[in-house]
Amino acid sequence: IKYSDIDYYITISIGAVHYPTHAKCYEELFYNANRSLQLAKLNGKNTFNFFNSSIIEDTNRRLELKNLLYEAIQHKNFTMVYQPQYNYQGELISYEALVRWYDPIKGFISPNEFIPLAECAGLIIPLGYLLFELVLKELHSLQLAVGKKVKVAFNLSLKQFFDKNLSNQLISLCKVYNVDPNYIKLEITESVAASNINDVIQIISRLRLLGMEIELDDYGTGFSSLKYLKDFQINCIKIDQSFIKDLFLYPSNKAIINSTIQMAHELGFT
Repeated sequence: IKYSDIDYYITISIGAVHYPTHAKCYEELFYNANRSLQLAKLNGKNTFNFFNSSIIEDTNRRLELKNLLYEAIQHKNFTMVYQPQYNYQGELISYEALVRWYDPIKGFISPNEFIPLAECAGLIIPLGYLLFELVLKELHSLQLAVGKKVKVAFNLSLKQFFDKNLSNQLISLCKVYNVDPNYIKLEITESVAASNINDVIQIISRLRLLGMEIELDDYGTGFSSLKYLKDFQINCIKIDQSFIKDLFLYPSNKAIINSTIQMAHELGFT
């Protein structure tokens, strides 16, 4: 669309229903069409979605989980588990912090379900700081348990990465729990590259000045670019698991991994 000599590009999301299959009256038909439209938007927009009964079940579950998520954040009803990370010599070098949520009624709820829900509900930033606080609270005990000053990697969501209070919040929490920021590794995904590169560079620079390491997660997918490796002051790249799981089935995967490792070493990454 052109208006005042300016081109505007629009997309369209559609929710479709069929009368009388999906409703018997106008009000119910409109309500189900709107639910179908909302699901089309959740699926990335610029698409269409036909109504079916599972939409009602999915919508009801999402609404229920969202309410439970509010309560879980308020009462800090999350636990962290720690996945060990080893170097090629088999030496334990760090842990990756992973969140778990168990609700007394719903049982175990997968992060693949509640993390996207937290993002849609505007809860991902407070959830992120809560989980970071839990990691800091448990770090000393973890280091005592393994008998060495290991580092812990923590995943930053896209929205939290761009939170204007990020640096101040992280360093403030580190002071509260007497944690040296040098033992913290922050994982970001390549999706940050879709934003203003200069902003990303400045944020990473501030985090590095605090003493924290930066890891680029899921490398090889999404917005992969050699330019980002050059511009971003990162310490480590984590090759996406899609290349690892079929390592011995496809020679191309092995070639990609070997070349990526060699490149990372040349750039001083781990």
